[in-house]
Amino acid sequence: MGDAANSLFWGQTVDEMRFYLEMPPSPTADLTVVASGRERCRPHYLVARDGFPYQCIEFVLSGEGELELAGRRFKLRPGTVFSYGPGVPHRIANSKSKPMTKYFADFSGRRAAGLLASIPLEHGTPMELNEPAQAYRLFEELIRQGLGMGRNSQVLCAKLLECLCLAIAQTAMPHGSLSGKAASSFMRCKETIQARFMEIESLQALASACGLETAYMCRLFKKFERTSPYNYILRLRMGRAAELLRNGRSLVKEVACACGFQDEYQFSRCFKSVYGIAPGQYRTLSSKTVGPVAGDPCRRP
Repeated sequence: MGDAANSLFWGQTVDEMRFYLEMPPSPTADLTVVASGRERCRPHYLVARDGFPYQCIEFVLSGEGELELAGRRFKLRPGTVFSYGPGVPHRIANSKSKPMTKYFADFSGRRAAGLLASIPLEHGTPMELNEPAQAYRLFEELIRQGLGMGRNSQVLCAKLLECLCLAIAQTAMPHGSLSGKAASSFMRCKETIQARFMEIESLQALASACGLETAYMCRLFKKFERTSPYNYILRLRMGRAAELLRNGRSLVKEVACACGFQDEYQFSRCFKSVYGIAPGQYRTLSSKTVGPVAGDPCRRP
């Protein structure tokens, strides 16, 4: 690791997992991931800079801290994502009692600033992710590919960075919107669905189990998840259906029944609305490929 790489970091972290792909990056590159990683902050972690040579996205996985960005102060908590870059003053302080673990991605190129603006994750405006697991998985894959240092690592990392930005755009909420009574009620309902989505019989039963009125629960999902509770349950059930179909040991009608559908044709319509193809086609294609073939169970209908 050279001096240029060392100068990016302040040595105030432990359990670091980092990679550096191009130091310094090419000034003519379209989009280059310069460095990325995961780091657990020491209790007295403090970064204060007038700017940064590259565009940067940071994502808080756990712990708490405080962010001062372009003269504004924000609380950092799990799920917070923010950015900074050249000419953007920033100060990042750790909570001594709840140290942060966070991810970062430094990048440059002709498309770098535009990529951030398209999210939008503009400098000075942190956001919160209502599904932080997506960002976690993409950051981990970004680190894995970067550490591999293969001949296609730079291309793969640039594509993963774009996927990360798309995931942020899909799940980001205004900073502070995931705190308070409404957010707590939404998260309680969402966790109930994730734990019991195969056995939920109706929205009324779900709302009752969560101590909410059905109409209010639907409003919460529209605000925080940008979909309905029904569609959220449907995506999870179709994800389970896809797992069963990939195993190849069950008939479509058996998978439909296992996922709570008595009508095989209704099941097929729902599956196609999520994956884009019929369940029989999915099973045939998945037997010839590795992994999901025609969609993502988290895709919004």
